Amino acid sequence: MSRVLIVEDEDDIAELLRFSLKLDGHEPLVAMTGEDALSQIERLRPDLVLLDLMLPDLPGTEICRRLKSGPRDRQIPVIIVTARGQEPDRVRAFELGAD
Repeated sequence: MSRVLIVEDEDDIAELLRFSLKLDGHEPLVAMTGEDALSQIERLRPDLVLLDLMLPDLPGTEICRRLKSGPRDRQIPVIIVTARGQEPDRVRAFELGAD
């Protein structure tokens, strides 16, 4: 069973992702803020991070940058899940190491 961290501040979206992942046999974790996400990554070492770009405290791009710049956590895959689908947002996420 893989541990998946969902970083999403909208309850409905977070719950939908959590429910789907649980049905598929994964262990979903939810962080509603960037700071909570960074804390959970440090403590729980998820196998995958599903990351929203628009969070109330830190932009998802900053979380991705911090995660991918650390030697301990850089191997954790990050998938961006966002309503912001403009090309510059996608390019920036890939530049920061999103998968």
